[in-house]
Amino acid sequence: MVEMLGRSLFRTIKSTFGRFLAIFAIIALGVGFFIGLRVTSDAMLKTADDYLSDLSFYDFRLVSTLGLTDGDVKAFQSEPNVLLAEGSVSADVFLAEEDGTEQTYHLHELLPDMNRLDVVTGRLPERSGEIVLDAYYFGSSMVGKTLTLSRSNDDDTLDLFAVKSFRVVGLANASYYVNFERGATGIGSGTVAGFAYVLPSAVDADYYTEIFLRLKDMPDTGTKAYDDAADDARDRLEALLEERGAVRYTALKNEADEKILDAQTEIDDGWTKIADGRTEIADAQKKLADAAKELADARKKLDDGWKELADAETELADAAKELADAREELDDAKKELADARKELDDGWAEYNDGLAEYEDGKQKYEDGLAKYEKGLRDYEDGEAEADAELSAARAELNGAKAQLDVTRTQLDGAA
Repeated sequence: MVEMLGRSLFRTIKSTFGRFLAIFAIIALGVGFFIGLRVTSDAMLKTADDYLSDLSFYDFRLVSTLGLTDGDVKAFQSEPNVLLAEGSVSADVFLAEEDGTEQTYHLHELLPDMNRLDVVTGRLPERSGEIVLDAYYFGSSMVGKTLTLSRSNDDDTLDLFAVKSFRVVGLANASYYVNFERGATGIGSGTVAGFAYVLPSAVDADYYTEIFLRLKDMPDTGTKAYDDAADDARDRLEALLEERGAVRYTALKNEADEKILDAQTEIDDGWTKIADGRTEIADAQKKLADAAKELADARKKLDDGWKELADAETELADAAKELADAREELDDAKKELADARKELDDGWAEYNDGLAEYEDGKQKYEDGLAKYEKGLRDYEDGEAEADAELSAARAELNGAKAQLDVTRTQLDGAA
């Protein structure tokens, strides 16, 4: 039976030999292609593992909504299966060229030991104001240009960086980006122009946006053994990340509570100062009212003083008038006295001339003498009266001057 089947198969092949050869060639090609793929896959995985190992590519990337700290880095570094832990800061930012053109970049902090770059053109940054760009999306013409953090970035993003302007010093490939996709972003149009790296000194943040880990004794990347080893480490790392998140939350909460307490203390101090200020305002208003009353009193005294001064000036003017009148009366008395003296002189002349006629002019003499005596009395009376009036006028003038001095003293005091 088997022999008959063999003969039948042989006759079939012989009758359709061309088809048999075609089928044989297809099977041989498929087997060869399959074997090639198996070998190439291993070679590609080995090449990728060597490339990523040379650039110290991470095994785990840890992120937290609360941010990560140096304490978190130390905690993960102390894990038995962790070879290396490094904190990093990255952000999606708008960078503007010198002509004002803006593009969105994934901006990373250049780590000292992990996720290293493969420089294609130029060099890596050596100073905080230098930057290296994505070699796949940018040409060598970008080297030497200056990129600036645009004001289109929000304040939180701008506060992450101590340097706002960077000079392009090189182009590189990044182990962090193993394919040509650069992902999307939540800012701008959502399209990313490429990645960029700066030195840690260009970053000004008190927290990390991510922590990268390399584990000890990991198998080749892309193998099932690698996936199994990563899965074995994942649970412990996630648990530790949750623990560190709780620590971070407690620290931030305590810091916030302290700030709230300080703010409440400042608010209480502010209310105390407000109350003290209101008391001071009330005291000042009272002092102002008292000062206003004193000013009003001083103004009244001043007005009274001016009135007294006016009255004193009036009295002084009256006294001066009375003095002038007394002087006029005195002048009249003096004139009468002069007239009387002239008459006396005339009488004496007549006496001398009429001595010879004494007997005849005795009556005339006696009359003249009587007239003289009367004139003398009038003169003495007038002189006495003038002296009295002059004394009274001087006394009134001195009184008015004294009153005027008192008034002026009061006025000076009020002013």
